[in-house]
Amino acid sequence: MSLPNTVPRRKVLLLNFIHYGHILPLLELGKKLSQYHDVDFVVATARIPEIQSRGLLPSEGTTATTGSLNLADLRDGLSLDACNVIGDGAVAFVQRLNVVVDAFNIYLESHAAPDIIIADHFLHRAAKISHLRGIPFYFFHTASALSALEVYDAGNKPGMEFEDGLYLLMKEATVHATGIIISTARELHPDAVAKLEANPALSGKDLRLVGPIFAPASSRATEQAEIWAWLDHRPTGSVVYVSFGSLICPAPKQLYELGRALFLLGKPFILSLRTAQRHHLPEELHSGAPGDGRDFLIAEWAPQKMILGHPSLAVFVSHCGWNSATEAILGGVPVVGWPFNGDQYDNSEWFRVHGIGEKFAGTGQRSEKVLAADEIARLIRKVADWDGSAEGSYKRKAVQWSAVLRNAIGPTGSSTKDFEQLAKF
Repeated sequence: MSLPNTVPRRKVLLLNFIHYGHILPLLELGKKLSQYHDVDFVVATARIPEIQSRGLLPSEGTTATTGSLNLADLRDGLSLDACNVIGDGAVAFVQRLNVVVDAFNIYLESHAAPDIIIADHFLHRAAKISHLRGIPFYFFHTASALSALEVYDAGNKPGMEFEDGLYLLMKEATVHATGIIISTARELHPDAVAKLEANPALSGKDLRLVGPIFAPASSRATEQAEIWAWLDHRPTGSVVYVSFGSLICPAPKQLYELGRALFLLGKPFILSLRTAQRHHLPEELHSGAPGDGRDFLIAEWAPQKMILGHPSLAVFVSHCGWNSATEAILGGVPVVGWPFNGDQYDNSEWFRVHGIGEKFAGTGQRSEKVLAADEIARLIRKVADWDGSAEGSYKRKAVQWSAVLRNAIGPTGSSTKDFEQLAKF
């Protein structure tokens, strides 16, 4: 993709929320924009060492960008633990939002003004701050078009008083924005996109669906090679991959039942799980590393996109955060949804409705329900089609939707065209 030489090179500032599920898609957008503009990627101080050590930044001499992506330090005073915490209540969550925006306001006072500001949609106060400084501003919505629609349709939903309150503030702040960028493709939720385009709050706004933007392969080559070699020695369509993202972990009793289910299946599996949580698994699963001869891997970090693209993979058990959901769609992998909060319920339902997977009912951070091992194993077996009941339909539908998404992000696809228009600013 290339833009006309007449497009002026601008200074673009990207302001991040503190969770990795929000940081990663905005970082990938920044990498793409840095081919045409000078990008400052402003992120919490506590996150910078992690971002550098995880190999998330363009390497020296890369051809992916022009080298104009600058990692900028936002001195918000938040610790790494504070950046990682979830589920500690609405008041604490809003306080963290305010801490980030207040630090951003101070940042602007001590740095040269950018030409464009793009900020995570949660950071709604940044829109007015940018407007008062006369700087064009875009929101970046890290989830689906359906999730964005919930923001602009907010109001009076029983049990969603906190979300509605926050969404209304996000909606009202759009008056100060030039537009909104969504990390999705039009084809995934066409009805929601049509409703967004017709929403009065977005009238006259620049609506760009430029995603999902996928990261290139990780620089952790040794770990990737070990896991790839392990997968290469497993039959096609035989492996279960389980991951709940970077922040979420099931309760100890639930981890034990999950471990029992994986053991009962008798299939090779990869479980992404922090070391500190492994002792909650059944004793038979307390190890598991490449080269130890076992038919399972338990890893603190797993190259998810690579795993989802390997032919030995049969099924993905996921919390269905939007980044994981879109990587599964791209990989053409059937999904067992295990949602915990937020848009994960809608994303899990998307897989069910489109015939690509199923989801567990009654799960969530606040749920006291413990899924039994046989229930977990039964649903995994069904979606993987190891019981023969689906006659391969989940996999066929997954492959079909993979083609749809690959077309959308391809050279002439809808997401590519929207990005080209966005990058002209």
